[in-house]
Amino acid sequence: MKTRAVIAMLVLTWGIVAWGQPDQGQADKKALARRYYVEGQGKLFEKLMREAHAFDAKDWEPAYFLGRFEFAERRNKKEALLWFGRALERAPGNARVLGARGAVLEAEGRFDEARVDFEAAGEWVGLARLENAAGNFEKGEALARRRLAAEAGDGAGWLALGDALGGQEKWAEAVEAYVKAAGILEFEAEPLFKLARALKRAGKLDEAAVAEKRWRERAALLGQPVR
Repeated sequence: MKTRAVIAMLVLTWGIVAWGQPDQGQADKKALARRYYVEGQGKLFEKLMREAHAFDAKDWEPAYFLGRFEFAERRNKKEALLWFGRALERAPGNARVLGARGAVLEAEGRFDEARVDFEAAGEWVGLARLENAAGNFEKGEALARRRLAAEAGDGAGWLALGDALGGQEKWAEAVEAYVKAAGILEFEAEPLFKLARALKRAGKLDEAAVAEKRWRERAALLGQPVR
């Protein structure tokens, strides 16, 4: 155990010391920060990413990661938008940043601005969500299917497709989409909630009860609210 601890400490120390080297050190810094994020050490993640952002005036990634951190972990939309703006100053037109900023604008109800970012980024799932929210379910379905044709493992795409199909009262198809979404998005409870609702609408009450139980269990495990 002592040997492993020493090795781990050397790895961390090497990553920090190596930051003094312009290229590889910057990559190591960001990799170490992401490791801290995965381990749930948000403060260390933020500290290292801020340092990486200040170190290289051309590197857009630290600002992008900090924006995602502010939105996903702190639900701080204002701060997230500031970081995404800084990332775009360094990488104008970057699709990843535009897509992420679009999601924040969507969450703020600024749908027209979100649409501009989603279109520029080719973010079909985001556009599908906007069409679904506007009641344009056939358009939402087409956009979600366009994304899934390119990436069948996109859980958010299956979720948006389920919403679009449900909006058209195609409940059997919606159930299939939500089953896919629930299997992929293992750390989200919402797909199971929507699956239970779709099963009820499809008249499959026993299966709906099972899905609802799974939803409540997953929500409790993840600390997510139960409606």
